[in-house]
Amino acid sequence: MNLAVINGKLPLANILTESIEASANLRNSNDAQKTTTSASYIKLKETKLNADLPACTIKFDLYGGASGSDYAKAKLYKNGVALGVERTGTTGWVTHSEDFSGFVLNDLIQIYGHSGSGNTCYVKNLRFYYDANVTELQNEALDTALTLTKDPTISMTAQDP
Repeated sequence: MNLAVINGKLPLANILTESIEASANLRNSNDAQKTTTSASYIKLKETKLNADLPACTIKFDLYGGASGSDYAKAKLYKNGVALGVERTGTTGWVTHSEDFSGFVLNDLIQIYGHSGSGNTCYVKNLRFYYDANVTELQNEALDTALTLTKDPTISMTAQDP
């Protein structure tokens, strides 16, 4: 592999392929707690992406406050369309996690929830986990991706209803 040094520096922009990948590193959060006693799904939390986010892990916390058939339910949505697995909340806080890909600028990532028989659905901590990695060097795939040390955090706007 021939790499040209220019002015004593190696210009990496044209020889590295960087990708955003799901990880265990928290980059963005919308932590406010929201509640509903609605029997039908309503939007509780919303975060607007101010840049593309090709891949990430999303986590959120759910608490139902009741047991039995009247559990609280919550689900992740993108732009008002159900995206995630329906989650059930019980009498203690539980963190739920899913991996996603393909988010783009201006996508709205939301949590919708509902509860039965007058119980309350509680959600909080809508969180995004990801890293920037180098996956190729001069169009050659690396056996192991290299995590970049620069902060890859993208801008997001919390806009809960």
